[in-house]
Amino acid sequence: QIQSISVAVLLNSAVKGVSASKVKQLVAAAVGYNAKRGDQLSIVSLPFSAAATAQAKASQSAAASASSMSSYLGLAKIALLVLGVIAVMFLMLRAGGSSQEEIALGSYSDDYEFESIARKPQQRQLQIAEFSNPITPEVLDYIDKQPGDVAKLLRIWMTSREVR
Repeated sequence: QIQSISVAVLLNSAVKGVSASKVKQLVAAAVGYNAKRGDQLSIVSLPFSAAATAQAKASQSAAASASSMSSYLGLAKIALLVLGVIAVMFLMLRAGGSSQEEIALGSYSDDYEFESIARKPQQRQLQIAEFSNPITPEVLDYIDKQPGDVAKLLRIWMTSREVR
């Protein structure tokens, strides 16, 4: 059981339009003021220190600045991470990209420039005509008509051998 309540309120005298009697009524109602019980309620109006207000504003401004700086640093970290991922992907695509290889066949058409390849001593030419297979004329005909498709097929076969 409560024996008595003591409440003190300090008002800033620089603030206009605040009535001490209205504040006293509000505080008395809020705390359950009872004079018979011996409760005490004191309302005093004094000018507040401007230094404390300035210090509070400065600390609030510093906190906002620190919060903004940390959010910028977070965004910078994310941006660097994204740029790093893009750089790695670019390097992977560049390193493992389509390296175009020219394939030297035993017979070729004058329409294609295979002379530079045929002159290279390290490449071995495949003499297709040496095979004794009944399908050979059809294959040679296909090579003459669709050289691009044949080159793609050979590249696929070569890369599948490298993977194994």
